[in-house]
Amino acid sequence: MGSDSSKSGSPIEFILAPYDGTFSRTLDGNKPLVMEGDHVSTGTVVCVIEPDPIEMGDVLIEVESDTDGTIVDFLVQNMGKVSSGQPLIRIRKS
Repeated sequence: MGSDSSKSGSPIEFILAPYDGTFSRTLDGNKPLVMEGDHVSTGTVVCVIEPDPIEMGDVLIEVESDTDGTIVDFLVQNMGKVSSGQPLIRIRKS
């Protein structure tokens, strides 16, 4: 997780992509795992990555928050391609 300073006093953290792949906000294609404004706890699954290369099969990597906080926004479009280390989600620590 990366971090940044915040004008409101609460630090901003970034949840980063663990692998190159495709970002998804859902596990089953239906309801998003989390939304902007949701409070999450450490260990909450916030998104999934289908890693590249495709040869890995139908593998989905669950990405968890490693801090308590509130989802500020998503920095990647759903089903967008991401690179390892790329910021995915901005979260305000609580």
